[in-house]
Amino acid sequence: MYICLRDETDLHNFPARDRWPADTLLKGFPRDGIAYLVRCYLFFAALFQALESELAPMKHLGMDGLAVWFDQEFGVYARKKRKEFFSLVEKKYNDQVCVQLFIFLYFALILILRMSRKALSLGPQIHL
Repeated sequence: MYICLRDETDLHNFPARDRWPADTLLKGFPRDGIAYLVRCYLFFAALFQALESELAPMKHLGMDGLAVWFDQEFGVYARKKRKEFFSLVEKKYNDQVCVQLFIFLYFALILILRMSRKALSLGPQIHL
């Protein structure tokens, strides 16, 4: 799948920039390499989930038919369908970000509770 990541100021060349994927992958780089790695992981996981949901009903076309169908539906000339597709990817990405945030908060809460219990078990020896 082709994703146009050209600069947002480049309005005259073809194909047009794919706004959401370009912004997600190129804007607001986290200073932490791990954070960017997680962003890319979530992006590509969402992309492949969306591809699976779009392609699964078309299995009956076979590889050659699927390639033709895919090019017609998602090729650089199919702007409207590409925009709809990337909206689906964005939704799946945001859903995953919410799940990842929930998991992070869950484990952070467990850690805080464990630390609190340990602090409470030490009694009056702790001075805050």
